[in-house]
This record gives sequence, structure tokens and C-alpha cells, in this order.
Amino acid sequence: GKVHFWVMFASFNLTFFPMHFLGLAGMPRRYWSYGTESGWWFWNSIVSAGALLIAGSVLIFLINVTRTMRRPKDAPADPWD
Repeated sequence: GKVHFWVMFASFNLTFFPMHFLGLAGMPRRYWSYGTESGWWFWNSIVSAGALLIAGSVLIFLINVTRTMRRPKDAPADPWD
């Protein structure tokens, strides 16, 4: 519900917002690792944590969809007549 939306919203911003500043600071792309001396390690860890939160949120969403599809339909075909 609402909590899931806010977790998704926060994790999305936690993932992608710091990337703008990292790019402006000159961080090169497509490297598999950055050393601690580069100065990008902390914000890269924050971005990674946000990406893990997004993955967990998507997993919860998919579990919810699967459980909903397996349950019998409780509502009539046309509840509004």
C-alpha cells in the first residue's frame, strides 16, 4: 500500500539522485570497482544500498502479484451493475 510506495520512492531517489552529483564530480562510468582513495566510495555505497532497496521492493511486489493471482476472486463480475 502506501508504505510500499514510499519505500519505492525513497529508494529510487536514494539510487539515482546521488549519481548526478557523482557525475558532476567526474566519476567515470562502467567501472566495476572504485577504490577508497577515489573519494566516490561513500556515495557509491549509498547508491548500491538504494538499488538493493529497489530490488527488495520489486520482489515484494512480485510476491504480492503472485499471491493475488492464486487466490479466488471474491468480487462479482460487475459490482457496479
